[in-house]
Amino acid sequence: MRKYSKAYHLKDLRAYEGWKELERSDSEELTDETIVYLQDNYTVVKDVFDEEDFLFSEVDDAWTSFCKDRLEFEIPDYSAETAAN
Repeated sequence: MRKYSKAYHLKDLRAYEGWKELERSDSEELTDETIVYLQDNYTVVKDVFDEEDFLFSEVDDAWTSFCKDRLEFEIPDYSAETAAN
């Protein structure tokens, strides 16, 4: 499992202009209300415990800007917390 991921409704990620959903190993239909996970490397997976079955993996500057600006995705700085304890 990656160090950090955040859950979103799929509709929020599908709002990205360059969204191209990849085929998955399962055949479950995904709706706009499906919960998916944006990982710390900006890839998207359906299952937080399966970090290789990507829904989206075309990470570029436009995508990371969308994640930061529109989704307000921010990776916590755990090192600051650890130093305080």
